Amino acid sequence: MGGFTRALSLSLLAISLGGCGTTAPWYRRSTPSVSPSDPAHGGDSRSESKKPEPAVLVEYDRFKDDTRVYTRPFDVAGDSLALSLQAFLHGNRTRLTRHETPLLLLGFSSRSEDWQYLEPQSCIFLINGRDRIDLGYGSRSEEYMTYSVTSEMVKVLLSATAVEARLGTTEFMIAPPQLSPFRELLGMIRAPEDSS
Repeated sequence: MGGFTRALSLSLLAISLGGCGTTAPWYRRSTPSVSPSDPAHGGDSRSESKKPEPAVLVEYDRFKDDTRVYTRPFDVAGDSLALSLQAFLHGNRTRLTRHETPLLLLGFSSRSEDWQYLEPQSCIFLINGRDRIDLGYGSRSEEYMTYSVTSEMVKVLLSATAVEARLGTTEFMIAPPQLSPFRELLGMIRAPEDSS
């Protein structure tokens, strides 16, 4: 049964990606929305206080029978560039099955009016000043630039004490605590065999 499930997952992934790089068609139409009252994204911080919003959100599309688990975007280069992580699972669920490989996308978004990433850009992370993760060229979709990543790549970022990156010609640093929502996301989708 495991082989059949794996083959079905790979077939669904191939259909979803449709030969367009790493960006699935349903991702392009399902970009994370930012609350207008979110002060980190230009909202009014004087609005009525609410309980803190979760760092990781879940959306199920009943028509496509797909679940998207994603982090809220956080600023990495002033307020002009934000970073988020998304996982996609087939069905109405947030847990991976045993031996399932998730579709993970690292996404950059820009709120600047003059979007400077009209063409695909290379993205390179420099971990602890010496180790490099070269994500190659991303797939551009609307206002997002996405890169397909693995759980192992994300874990390398999470274990780093210093993270530097360059997207196109923009260089920036990421404080390790900013990546804590990524850890929460991986913990949420973790397969049963990975549970401790």
